[in-house]
Amino acid sequence: RTQRRPATHSTMAAAVASNDWKMSCVRCGELMCQKDTYAKSCKATVLRCEKVQPPPSKKKSKSKPKDAYDVVLSDTVLFPEGGGQPFDLGVIGDAAVTQVTNDDGVAVHRVSKPVAVG
Repeated sequence: RTQRRPATHSTMAAAVASNDWKMSCVRCGELMCQKDTYAKSCKATVLRCEKVQPPPSKKKSKSKPKDAYDVVLSDTVLFPEGGGQPFDLGVIGDAAVTQVTNDDGVAVHRVSKPVAVG
């Protein structure tokens, strides 16, 4: 379940074949956040979760960069950045969403920890 803060943990338990994930997600322009701008949560299946290279830190620090993961859901209430509008923040389960982008028509959520697919 994707939610704008505050949030609780819940995802749909449906396995999606890894090569079919793009066909299983709602495309940007038809997302729940665009149909109902007041929606605070929705049931969604995690279609994909991939570890990504964290962006370089602007501050010089000896600490290790934090892990980041890109998550694709079947639908979302978190608006992706675009058209001059900033992205929404929220959670997927208990993973904080730090960014939402529109990647070729697919809403991609950057989260702080891995989220189980399915």
